Amino acid sequence: MTKPAEKDRVHSLLKVVHRIAARENAFHGELRMIVNDPELGEHDKIEAIRRLMDEASTKIE
Repeated sequence: MTKPAEKDRVHSLLKVVHRIAARENAFHGELRMIVNDPELGEHDKIEAIRRLMDEASTKIE
């Protein structure tokens, strides 16, 4: 049988995994929007992707 403390730890880890997956899905959605935006030029897309990467890296830390 699993101990209650182990169940709590597993539950906490699963919550973290779900949060990471949600952030990753949001990141990919935003990236797709940038890449597929017909109004943005190549330079603007690169700058937008850089900003997105900066945001993503600060959320991870």
